[in-house]
Amino acid sequence: DYPYAFRQLPQLLLAPVTFDSESACDGYFASLRSRVEAEADAQRTRIRESCHPWPCQASDPVCPSPFCERQRARVDAELVSHLDQIKGLRARIRIAPP
Repeated sequence: DYPYAFRQLPQLLLAPVTFDSESACDGYFASLRSRVEAEADAQRTRIRESCHPWPCQASDPVCPSPFCERQRARVDAELVSHLDQIKGLRARIRIAPP
């Protein structure tokens, strides 16, 4: 068991305190959400492509190895956490008056 094999550095999600318009705010958070989801997809792809402990083969679509499953579960949990953080950040921002 190598718990450090796919460890990513902690990621801090930051957002401006105010936005000039509702559309600028929506665009920022849509972009942030897309980036977070794309990073999770990239991590899942890396795990799928490189996590093949015996008897799994590179051609197996999903490897039933407990080690690989823990890595996939960690990525999924981090994605849920980040999406929850985005909702919290979005709730706290202000739109500047015109």
